[in-house]
Amino acid sequence: MGLDTYAVYGTEHPKYNHTEGADNSIPNELFPENQLCGGMFSGGGNFFRGKVYNNAVEFFTDYSLYSDILNPDEVKEIATKLSEVTEQRYKEEFSHTDSYQITYKEFKQLAEWFRVVADEDGSVISWY
Repeated sequence: MGLDTYAVYGTEHPKYNHTEGADNSIPNELFPENQLCGGMFSGGGNFFRGKVYNNAVEFFTDYSLYSDILNPDEVKEIATKLSEVTEQRYKEEFSHTDSYQITYKEFKQLAEWFRVVADEDGSVISWY
């Protein structure tokens, strides 16, 4: 099963556009350049291939990217927990169990992605 993960403004956010069909994505230019894995319909900027990173997110935060929506408070908690993971902890506790072989550098880029969404008071939605 695939999983594409998107950063958006939720319906309660002041930047949310209630017009039917409006794009409520958090702007791509707010995200630093990264090498997060993209999918058929995702990759770079405000979205990435969640399937590749879900195990790491679940391992360190107890949240799943397979949730239909992660609200702003959950996103902030994820961003905080991911940012606290040291390279030593990552290598000792997780890297040898990861079938996708995410590098620590890529993991830190994932943490930065969540920090941008958290700073924008955004939500994360999944499409699968």
